[in-house]
Amino acid sequence: MRRVWTDILTSLSVDVHTSHGLQRLCEEWTELEQTCVRLYDLLTPLLHADHDRLSWHDTCLAWWAHGCDRIHARRASAQALYQLADEARQGRLPSDVWRRTLLCVRAWNWPLDAVETQAQSFYTSHGPGDMVDAPFLCRAAQWLANEEAWQAWMPSSQAPALLLHTLVDAHLKAYEQGFTTLLAHPAAMQAWYTLLTAAQQHAWMRHVVRTQMEKHVWHLLTASTDLMCTSLLTCWQIWQARWADSLDQDATLQAAMRDAMEAALPAYAPTVATQLTHNLDTYLRRVTTSYEAHIDTAMHLFRCLPDKDAWEETYRRTLADRLLHDQARSLDAERYVVTQLKHICGPFYTRKLDTMLTDMELSAQWQQAFAERRTAPSSLHVQVLTQAHWPSIPCTPMALPPYMQEALTEYEAMYQAAHTGRTLQWCHDLGTLTLQTKWDDTVVYVHGSTWQAAILLCFNARTECTGTHLQTTTQLPWPVLESTLQTFLRMSTPLLSKTPADTTMRPADTFRLTTHLPTKRRHIRLPSPHTHPSAMPISTTTATPTLVDVDMVLQAAIMRILKASKRASHATLVSRVIEAVQEKVTATPSDVKKAIEKLMDKVCVYDD
Repeated sequence: MRRVWTDILTSLSVDVHTSHGLQRLCEEWTELEQTCVRLYDLLTPLLHADHDRLSWHDTCLAWWAHGCDRIHARRASAQALYQLADEARQGRLPSDVWRRTLLCVRAWNWPLDAVETQAQSFYTSHGPGDMVDAPFLCRAAQWLANEEAWQAWMPSSQAPALLLHTLVDAHLKAYEQGFTTLLAHPAAMQAWYTLLTAAQQHAWMRHVVRTQMEKHVWHLLTASTDLMCTSLLTCWQIWQARWADSLDQDATLQAAMRDAMEAALPAYAPTVATQLTHNLDTYLRRVTTSYEAHIDTAMHLFRCLPDKDAWEETYRRTLADRLLHDQARSLDAERYVVTQLKHICGPFYTRKLDTMLTDMELSAQWQQAFAERRTAPSSLHVQVLTQAHWPSIPCTPMALPPYMQEALTEYEAMYQAAHTGRTLQWCHDLGTLTLQTKWDDTVVYVHGSTWQAAILLCFNARTECTGTHLQTTTQLPWPVLESTLQTFLRMSTPLLSKTPADTTMRPADTFRLTTHLPTKRRHIRLPSPHTHPSAMPISTTTATPTLVDVDMVLQAAIMRILKASKRASHATLVSRVIEAVQEKVTATPSDVKKAIEKLMDKVCVYDD
């Protein structure tokens, strides 16, 4: 039997000095293996024991390997294997052909030194300039995947380690310099992450991400002051997208991105905070659906602001303006913002914002109850606000016509019947009113503030009134009455005329209602009598003293630190809190300890 298989192997005449010849030999070897399997199946009935079958099969394979090695070992050329390895790494050789070649060479006990030699030559031929090229990085990642797959057929191969040492470890500086160019190439950045992860360069990756993003943010901050917030939001969206689809959502790299933003922002924090508030205010006045992505991006920028308490005060004013003027397009979006803020800074930080939104929901319920109770038709709409949690709202005293005051008295009686310990204070400064009037037998709707409506109603029984009469009837202070009358006079189509016709307002001046409107508009919107579009203007004075709740500042700082680190020892937490609030308040370890205890009582933090 051994002489038969030796004769078969002797009949093989293949020159293995070339890559083509080595492939031919592998093909013929594979055919011999298949012949062995068929012959083994035919001789199975003659082999009674499993041990005999296996011994016979192993003996046949040993004969074939010995004969092939004896006949072809002298003519075997390492150059052929070198050429095949080069074709395989360049992607010109089918993977099944390369796999068959490696399995055959292992079966013949031929050395694989040529494969390792070719890897050394192939990978060292690439220099630092290739490492900043996006297509090359994709090819390098594919080479690494191939080398790791080939290790199943070459267990002792050092090619993967050689690739990482040659293409990664030796060119870390080039990888850092070309990182920002990869933001526009997700596949290349994913290859960059794969190579560095395989090379166990995690700490260096975090350093590169933080350094490069900080440079990017600094460039945006110094390039345009007016579009600072918009540029930062776009920047974060790009980096976040690359983090999600190319950096395997690595939490340490996201923390490095946040650290970079926090390190670059402090010099421009006031401007960024103001623009972020304005950006959210503009967005929430028009969005109704699909708001999560934009708000999440804005919250990432909010995390990096150093003075979050001052930002909350500003945001609370813009939220009040949207809610009270019915310009919040989606209460769900407003709730989503508050939920994100609560997740970042804790429930104590958002307690006032939560109360404001709750007040609007309860006001809607009271409005429905009032409409069901009132027998006479009424379009009165009341918003009941918790005074301590809303921004300071001015309340100017004034007198309303009897039929308007009657509706307010009825609403107040209904509310106090349910809440005996509460007192309602009517704030007409924020009120709006729509009057249905008739000019030249045409119905015209005039939209304005409660002050403006009260002045126009004075002309129901007369065509002209003096300033003294208007003040006596409306009970408005003269400065408020004067500014409100000016809004009628500076319209393109004035509804009132003044005698004498000058810009100075005097109590003795006479005001006349326009009897003929040159415009054919059915709806007239009066200009706001307030100097600021919001009824609660944001103060720009910096010298005004401000009372700071030290306990609130400490609790907010504690929640921010624990949100970032999840866990901290007592001594570490106390020192970090004192350092974080040192620019706002002077706190002692005892103050911090009391703040921690209060948060534990609220079940916001716990001691393990």
